[in-house]
Amino acid sequence: MTIHEVMEATGFSRRTIYYYIQLGLLPPPKGKGKRFEYSEEHVERLKRIRKLQASRYSLKEIKWILENEDSGVIQEKQEEMVFELMTPPEFHSTKQKKYAGPVESIPGESWRRWILAPGVELHFRWPLSEQTLKELESRWNDIFQQLKGGIR
Repeated sequence: MTIHEVMEATGFSRRTIYYYIQLGLLPPPKGKGKRFEYSEEHVERLKRIRKLQASRYSLKEIKWILENEDSGVIQEKQEEMVFELMTPPEFHSTKQKKYAGPVESIPGESWRRWILAPGVELHFRWPLSEQTLKELESRWNDIFQQLKGGIR
């Protein structure tokens, strides 16, 4: 597939495609010079990038997401629960960090967001420890009562 076919299929400009290759968001095409060969993988990845951009992720966050999707860290929907990727702590704004506190990244763990109901999300590091589950269980009624107190 030529660069022009990729551009047509994705709506990205040649310059943007080259830039994404330079940043490591896209693998380089096969071949040299005018004989560069792009694959369907390039098109699909560019479409994924477009989707993530529409969700307001930065290029740095998108790179992290794509790398972790490729390595299998991020899991898809599971039965009744919907888990989505939380960006790693180094991408949080200062304002967010002020409320969240310092967070360390631990190998083999990832951040998840569980959508409990419209407008209610639970953010947590996965997998949860046994101690964390016990703490949540013991405080769940208090948390629920506080939520009920915020009803308008």
